[in-house]
Amino acid sequence: MPLYCLIADDEPLARELIQSYVERLSGIELAGVCTNLLDVYDHLMANPAINVVFMDVELPVYTAHDWTALADFNDRMLWVVLVTAYPPAYLPAQTTDMAFAVLNKPVSFERFCHVVDQIHDLAAKK
Repeated sequence: MPLYCLIADDEPLARELIQSYVERLSGIELAGVCTNLLDVYDHLMANPAINVVFMDVELPVYTAHDWTALADFNDRMLWVVLVTAYPPAYLPAQTTDMAFAVLNKPVSFERFCHVVDQIHDLAAKK
């Protein structure tokens, strides 16, 4: 199963880093880039093929803590990977419970690949 991802981050350098990682890998394609949670929701509504979201914890308009709107997509496989500069203790349990994984900034290519490999493994079993 191919992976189609969305990158959601208001920091240009963070977006570019994740995008460069996606471009280096096979089996995952970039479906869009967003700078706020409303755009994430709109992209997910418009493109049902998106099954991975790399999302910064704090986005304009809303924060990832307010991402309960993404629960509307429970009827499809959707892996949300939080990307944050904050230590894990900063994130409320409800946020990390809903996320597939948490990547700390600056995200290493090795850690990024590990998370993508895990998603590939799960997607292959579905």
